[in-house]
Amino acid sequence: MWGVCCPVLVVGEWESININLFFLFLCFEVDKGLNEKSTMDEGQKFEADCAASGGSGRSDSKNVVVRHDVRCPEGGRGLFATRDFASRVVILTIPIPEGKLRDTPNMHSIQMGDTTHWDTTGEDVQYTQHAMDPNCKFVVVNKTGQTDPADGTAGLNVLQGTRILEAGDERAMLLISRRAIEKGALLTANYNSFEFGPLADPFKCVDSGREVNGFQFADTDEREFLKKENLVFDWLLKMWEREQSRK
Repeated sequence: MWGVCCPVLVVGEWESININLFFLFLCFEVDKGLNEKSTMDEGQKFEADCAASGGSGRSDSKNVVVRHDVRCPEGGRGLFATRDFASRVVILTIPIPEGKLRDTPNMHSIQMGDTTHWDTTGEDVQYTQHAMDPNCKFVVVNKTGQTDPADGTAGLNVLQGTRILEAGDERAMLLISRRAIEKGALLTANYNSFEFGPLADPFKCVDSGREVNGFQFADTDEREFLKKENLVFDWLLKMWEREQSRK
């Protein structure tokens, strides 16, 4: 008979081997998962992100998904459409709680009055990217039906099952399509339309090269564009008129 030589191992050595084998298995599974993900095309990745998104629980939260994308500045996160939208459709409604109103702007705020700014941190809408000529606009609506801009909901298309104001909402921000939007499109708004300025974090528009620092610092033709297209909030226009009257 052939003899077999077996090394003698103490208990501690067996534990060490078991731990090493466990980590080898774990690394193999992680690498396997990464390889599987890398073989997915962009469309499959988008569908996977949509499926993984739980939404906010509101009636329209599944209309959008937050994801990393090369179309966002520095490869950051953006807000994307999970379906096709016609023009003037309510894509998203976000309640505006009093507890998130601030006296000063931050990098995610939307101005709600002369000295009031809504901190959208933690809301999907904070990932809406800037564009000079955006595919979306913001409209504020309260429970009495008043809107800002004044005719912001004229000719609006409300998808079946969408509730503009839900129980307990005093007012809400609507994200509305300005033109037809295809599934997978990055959702954009003009940041100069909802903050008077200066912004907490001004920047330069990647596409237009224009400075983005609030309505009062926008180029003259951009301010005229925002007014003509009814994109700028009424209270910002009133602030602008007061500023001009002092000169």
